[in-house]
Amino acid sequence: MNILTLLCLVSAAFVQDGNPAEPAAATNDEESLKAIATAVEAYVEAFNARDADKLAQCWAEQATYALPDSGETLVGRQAIRDMFAGMFTASESPGLSVIIENVRFITPDVAVESGRSAMKQADGTVEESRYSAIHVKQGDRWVLDSIHDVAETAAVQEHATTPLAELGWMVGEWADESEGSTSETTCQWTTNNSFLTRTFRIAAPGTDVFEGTQVIGWDPIAGELRSWVFDSDGGYAEGAWKRKGDSWVVDSTGFAPDGRPVRSVQVYTYVDANAFTWQSFGRRVGDETLPDLEEVRVVRK
Repeated sequence: MNILTLLCLVSAAFVQDGNPAEPAAATNDEESLKAIATAVEAYVEAFNARDADKLAQCWAEQATYALPDSGETLVGRQAIRDMFAGMFTASESPGLSVIIENVRFITPDVAVESGRSAMKQADGTVEESRYSAIHVKQGDRWVLDSIHDVAETAAVQEHATTPLAELGWMVGEWADESEGSTSETTCQWTTNNSFLTRTFRIAAPGTDVFEGTQVIGWDPIAGELRSWVFDSDGGYAEGAWKRKGDSWVVDSTGFAPDGRPVRSVQVYTYVDANAFTWQSFGRRVGDETLPDLEEVRVVRK
C-alpha cells in the first residue's frame, strides 16, 4: 500500500453540488430494480411461510449472514438454511416485514440494498432493525450475497441536536487491520464542542508510518458540515459531509505532496456504539485511477 493510496483512504470528504458521486459502473436499470424488489418480496414470503428450503434459494451458494444477536457469521447457503430451519421449528416463529429504502448498483450485476425490517413476535412486540444487503445477479436471477442487520435501538446519536453532534459517535479510539496494514484513529471534541478532531496513524509493510489530522466542523455560510485533513507527507484535502440515514457519503478532493489532485468517494456507516463500516470508490491520483476498496469494519479499541 503506497502513501498516495493511504491518502485516498483517510482523506476528508465533501459532496459536490449536494449530490453524492456514484461509481462509474452504477446503473439505474428499471428492470433490475424491479427484479431485486421481487426477490426481496419472495424472501419475505418464504420467511413468513416458514419454508427454509425456499428461503435458502434466495441466497447465493457462498453467501454470508451476520447474525444480529450473536455477531456470528454464517457462511454458505446450507448453513443459512439450517439456521432458519431451526428457527422455524419453534412453536411460534416471528413474522417479517421489510421496507426497501434505497438500491445502489455497484456494477450491473452487483447492488447494495438498504432499508428497514420488522420482526413481530408471538407476544405482539415488534423488533425493528435497519439492514444492508448485497444482491448479485446469477443468470437471470438476483440472489443475496450478504445481509447485515443493525438494531434500531442503536440509532445514531439519539439525543443529537445539530449536524455535528450527529457525528459524536466517532469520539473515542478506533482500529482496524486489513491487507497487512494497521490503522488507528483517535477522535475528540474541541473546547465548547465546536469541532471534532481526528488524528490517524497507519502502518503498512514497506512504507513509513503515515499520520495526519482531520478537523470537522459546521460551516454556517455553506450550511453544511465541512472538514479539512492534513497528512504527515504534506498532502491535504477538504470538503463537506452529507448524511444518508445512518451513513455519511463523502467525495474527497485534495492534493498529494507532489501537487497531483487526489479524489475518492467514501461511505462511513454507523453500526453501533462500538463499530462502523467504511468503503471507498471513484479513487484517482492525478490521471491514475485506483481500484475500489471494499467495505471494512472498524471497531472501538
